[in-house]
Amino acid sequence: MEGIRGGSMVARSCTVLRFAILAGFLGWAVGVGSDLPGDGPECVKVLVERALHGPLACLTDYKLEVLALEGDYYYLRTAPDPQTAALPPKRRTYDLFANPVLCNASGPSEEALYAIVIHELNHILDYTQLGITQFAEFGIQYATNYPFQIWYEHATDYRVLELDLGHGLADYRKWIYGVLPDEEAICQKKLEYYTPKQIAAYQLEHPFYYQRACPPDYTFHAEYPGDCFGTCHYTTNCSAV
Repeated sequence: MEGIRGGSMVARSCTVLRFAILAGFLGWAVGVGSDLPGDGPECVKVLVERALHGPLACLTDYKLEVLALEGDYYYLRTAPDPQTAALPPKRRTYDLFANPVLCNASGPSEEALYAIVIHELNHILDYTQLGITQFAEFGIQYATNYPFQIWYEHATDYRVLELDLGHGLADYRKWIYGVLPDEEAICQKKLEYYTPKQIAAYQLEHPFYYQRACPPDYTFHAEYPGDCFGTCHYTTNCSAV
């Protein structure tokens, strides 16, 4: 959920710890095209379809839409369509919102954009495992429990790293730091997601920063199909890790 929280949260997080699509890729994305519904940018649709034919093939049983997202603060986010959110998971529509800026010549590289699309699709994968009551609980925790939000976004980054997409993820973070509007927003991003330096530490097999534990007073139970990650099996059943 690569967005910006409210200013007061930015200020609080920063007291604790002070997002180029190449011209060739732009042409490639337009040339290939996509069958996914929605008015979102074509280059993102193409990479979503690439993911659905690769590491996240288990999402092909679900209805996805890529929709346009405008503004200077948000570049990608995901959510179940409000009109279908109360339905069983396989009857819902899941929306990935993407800022058209991502497909500009000044946007992130193809590798970077693919990595962050994988991150966002993992959020959708999570939503498919939750009933309406569980999803409501998750949404409340994400919105009101900042330690949980940080843990959850780090855990999602970790799944991207497990797929050997660390270089792209690091490049995306470098790009996002360059387009965010101020230092507070950059500080917030560095707190909530892995930084390029932390990703490099993982790639070098240094002691990793990822904490395999839930935030205080909260346990999130949801399991994800192992076949979505090849030989990698991931769980956020924190009582078991």
